[in-house]
Amino acid sequence: MLLRSGVRRNGVSVLNEPWDQALFSDLLRSIRVRRSLYFRPTFAAPWGVRFEGIVTHFHFVASGTCWLRVHRMPVAIRLTAGDFVLVPRGKPHVLCDSPGTPALDFFEVVRAHDLDETGGFSTAGVGPATRFLCGGMELENGATHMLLPLIHIRGQTGGATRWMEGTFGYLLEELEHARPFRDIVVTRLADMLVLQAVRAYLCEQASQVQSGWLAALRDRRVGQALALMHSQPDERWTVGALAARLAISRSAFAEKFSRLLGESPHRYLARLRLNIASQRLRTTDDKISVIAASAGYKSLPAFSKAFKQELGVSPVEYRRNGHGLPQLSSQSKDAAQRERLVAADERPPRQK
Repeated sequence: MLLRSGVRRNGVSVLNEPWDQALFSDLLRSIRVRRSLYFRPTFAAPWGVRFEGIVTHFHFVASGTCWLRVHRMPVAIRLTAGDFVLVPRGKPHVLCDSPGTPALDFFEVVRAHDLDETGGFSTAGVGPATRFLCGGMELENGATHMLLPLIHIRGQTGGATRWMEGTFGYLLEELEHARPFRDIVVTRLADMLVLQAVRAYLCEQASQVQSGWLAALRDRRVGQALALMHSQPDERWTVGALAARLAISRSAFAEKFSRLLGESPHRYLARLRLNIASQRLRTTDDKISVIAASAGYKSLPAFSKAFKQELGVSPVEYRRNGHGLPQLSSQSKDAAQRERLVAADERPPRQK
């Protein structure tokens, strides 16, 4: 993919401008998985499991079929063997055998079963079975979560199958064997998994997306506004300031931004700052009040309320746990089998 000349889809350049190329390049460079959690469930119908939106999740359908329901998406997505989905943080979702099947919390289901050494378990059922490799990932850069789209890559599209088979093959190989430095290798493979998925999504679907930041990049002014906010999140970006910078009326800019992104510029900037604040909570010893002020909040209670609404936990809980992944070992029958937590703790915080 040559970002200098834009990504090409069927001979048509999708990304042409320096600011959209820079935004996408920044996204790719920022993708680094800090911690990840893996499971290999086999569900026999009827079944349904739900996932909260605290971390980025991925699901690879090894065999069988299922449905994916994502919060605030009106249509369920049918998944078949070989399909891969990446669901960004902030999007609670359900996997089920049929769209109408009730769903249980996935980690409650995990706690009710004995896991093998690879995180595998099977549920009882009389219907067809579906096998998965599922994972939850906490990324190092909080702002990266803002740019990750919901990605669905079909396993039968040809080009995508090769890299998916290769990456998942290496990932499973590492998970199944307790080799030296396995944690670091698996974390790097998770990096590659997300990188390849985002790149494949851009090349295959960038010209078809109707909403979200990728669609916004096709609009010159909204795309430039996104690039400005991500490159200078501490600036006091009001609708008026952005509109003046882009030489467009305030009303036209606000309407176009909200239509493409599904939220106002003010709300988007607030969420961007909260996601950046989450990174500081995890990687620095700065006081929460200082982080709150840098995120634009005058009071700690207001910051805490907004943070919990965005990330699902309070700033204190987030800093204490260090990530959004569930801790299973304290409630497990066998901690050595239950906890599939892979962490690159040796990796120092990245310097800006």
